Amino acid sequence: MLERNATVPLEKRIEFRIGINVGDTGRLASQAARLGQDDATCAFSGRVLLGEPNIAITHFARAARLNPLGPYLIHSQMGTGLAHFLAGRYVEARLWARKALEHRPDFLNALRLLAASSALGGRTEEAEKTVQQLLRLNRTLRISDLKDVYPFHRPEDLANLIEGLRTAGMPD
Repeated sequence: MLERNATVPLEKRIEFRIGINVGDTGRLASQAARLGQDDATCAFSGRVLLGEPNIAITHFARAARLNPLGPYLIHSQMGTGLAHFLAGRYVEARLWARKALEHRPDFLNALRLLAASSALGGRTEEAEKTVQQLLRLNRTLRISDLKDVYPFHRPEDLANLIEGLRTAGMPD
């Protein structure tokens, strides 16, 4: 599978994962008003994965305004939370993860974000309970699988997520 192949350049893995050319994320983000929210959300997800969280937050907010009741709102909320997490704003990340979970309580990525941001934000008990919930939903979840789920451009972004989940009690 392309996304698991470490010999494939990161940009190509991101393109495969989100379905757009990474080089187009800036162009697509700047044209978000003319895009459907699903296309805009993919473009902004690329911004997060490439390590541009503050730009991504602005664009996710724009995507949510385009269609505040649309089916992709949950992805804008998750993306906003992840962007805050990558910027070191764990309280905000936790709040956005909770917003996404209001719409879909079994959203694994939002639960991971909630666990990691809670742990790094000093809410250890909440972090541990969230990991227990994650493992009830999927017993096979492991920290070692994160590189396949989150193809971050900056190694420190994955390291912070791993640190948060490890602190929360996620198995290696």
